[in-house]
Amino acid sequence: MGYDIGWIIPRLRNPGRLWHCASSITVAVVGLFSKIILEFLNKTTVYNRETLAAAVRRPRGQPLLTVSNHHSCFDDPGLW
Repeated sequence: MGYDIGWIIPRLRNPGRLWHCASSITVAVVGLFSKIILEFLNKTTVYNRETLAAAVRRPRGQPLLTVSNHHSCFDDPGLW
């Protein structure tokens, strides 16, 4: 037995074309804005890059174990 919550926002049960269009534009703008922020404000630092590159070029069949530490101040949709 579920709750009858259809009275909360009755118009959103059958959204129209304007709603779908506005929703699509909103998702695209938020995604684009997040991508721009991540591209221009993101800074990646790699220590011992040569050592890592040499380890990646290892003999076939030899496993590679990598450990990385990261710090992120972004939350969704910034990580999206």
